[in-house]
Amino acid sequence: MPARITRLFEKAREPFQASPELIPVWRESADVCALDDSERHLGHAIRVDKHWIAYDAIHFNPSNDGFRIIGTFETIAAAKHAIENAVRLGWVWAISGATLEREVKTDLRNLRARLAK
Repeated sequence: MPARITRLFEKAREPFQASPELIPVWRESADVCALDDSERHLGHAIRVDKHWIAYDAIHFNPSNDGFRIIGTFETIAAAKHAIENAVRLGWVWAISGATLEREVKTDLRNLRARLAK
């Protein structure tokens, strides 16, 4: 009987488990990189000469006619970090029975590592 209850419990939890395709990943080329998951485009950076311009794709700019510009950065790493901080990943993730609450800065590497277990 306990094994059957455990199977039913696991089946009931399936819709609430984080799916790997919902984990944001970086897509990169020589001049553009973008952070997205299977449902959303979260932000991107574009190389202009020797600098990277970072954009937050989930918030409008002050004119409400395009992406919000985060800033200009000397390295791609700095631009990516700024994008991750800007989008804040402000939704709740359910992973292995734990939650990471809204407005908590989440390191994507840690999130992917927890899902891989």
